[in-house]
Amino acid sequence: MFTRRELTSGSIPQNILLTSLPLWIGSLFYSIFWGLDIYWVSRLGSEAIAAVAIGGVGFMLFWTAAIGMSNATIAMVGNLVGG
Repeated sequence: MFTRRELTSGSIPQNILLTSLPLWIGSLFYSIFWGLDIYWVSRLGSEAIAAVAIGGVGFMLFWTAAIGMSNATIAMVGNLVGG
């Protein structure tokens, strides 16, 4: 799984899945963290839960934009360098 792979040959769906696997694992850990955070903050009241929920959604929106810009940059540089 962690060996260097040739992404230009073989199964396209498998290559896409293996390339995106670290992002999926990171999202899973963030979801677990967010759930535990809500659990512990729930003891402080509804205002605290709302603050954590809004902060989590804002962070995910920021993270999605950052990943999107990163992927677009990688695609553009790869297109420029590769051909």
